[in-house]
Amino acid sequence: MKTKTKVLVTAAGGDFAQSVIKALRLSGHPYEIFTCDLTRESVAQVFGDHYAVVPKTSDKTYLSKIEQFTQKHKIEAVIPCSEAEIRNLSRLHPELPSGAALICQPWDWIETYGDKLSCFESLNGKIKIAGYADGKNSKEISKL
Repeated sequence: MKTKTKVLVTAAGGDFAQSVIKALRLSGHPYEIFTCDLTRESVAQVFGDHYAVVPKTSDKTYLSKIEQFTQKHKIEAVIPCSEAEIRNLSRLHPELPSGAALICQPWDWIETYGDKLSCFESLNGKIKIAGYADGKNSKEISKL
């Protein structure tokens, strides 16, 4: 029997997380899926093999709770599935202090390509892109 890979999927009550969980289940690889969300009453409890309540990312204890959970259960990978958690955890990329791999883009990538204007500015001159302007700059808008 294959050893199950332990994975934590955050924000498990959301559509993105449920799609990730479904993909893990359909992959054919044996996963032990841990899920978490903000409340005990979350529908997320039914999607994984184990469930935990975690605070909002704005809570000062968020990161330590995630870290404690991954250490306690020897979780090998964390897939953050809310924008707030991706932004928070991506700063630690490529892994948590516990050693659990973070399955998301690194912070600098998110900062550049997660914002439409900075993405266009970064790609300008490198590939052919549509015209764009900073919506706060009326001169740029009138040129467009």
